[in-house]
Amino acid sequence: MDYFEKCLIQAREKLREIDVFCKNDPSFAGLSGWVFEQTIQHCIQKELKARGIDIEVTEQVPLKGRAKADLGIGKFAVIEVKTSGLFGMGDVERYKKYKEAALEQGFERYLYLTWSENHPPYKIGLNEALGVENIFYIENTSEWSRFNRLTGSD
Repeated sequence: MDYFEKCLIQAREKLREIDVFCKNDPSFAGLSGWVFEQTIQHCIQKELKARGIDIEVTEQVPLKGRAKADLGIGKFAVIEVKTSGLFGMGDVERYKKYKEAALEQGFERYLYLTWSENHPPYKIGLNEALGVENIFYIENTSEWSRFNRLTGSD
């Protein structure tokens, strides 16, 4: 998380440099989410490269209709990336539908990666909807290692 926090500070500093900056520190929900996604993508690409694996990592992968996954690793997997947990049980159903759409698109896996999820009913719902093997709570460093083994980047 230290690397993410460092990058988030850097993003805010860079946003202060644009011509239209009006003295209010950049602070909006989308910024931290975007920096987190970029941090995860950077780490995945770095680790794949270190292993000599040449596979395209893409952003905002179309699934069905307006549904998109945050990242794609070739046709192996699409990944939903969240800085923190869900907002409601409706999110569980949405990600279940995203998984179905990803598999219909020919992806082998639909993965859900988040820093943490503290609400037990949401964790249970995700486990049932997506399968425990497809969910990674990377606040626990062994989960990051498990994710890297799965994607071939560890």
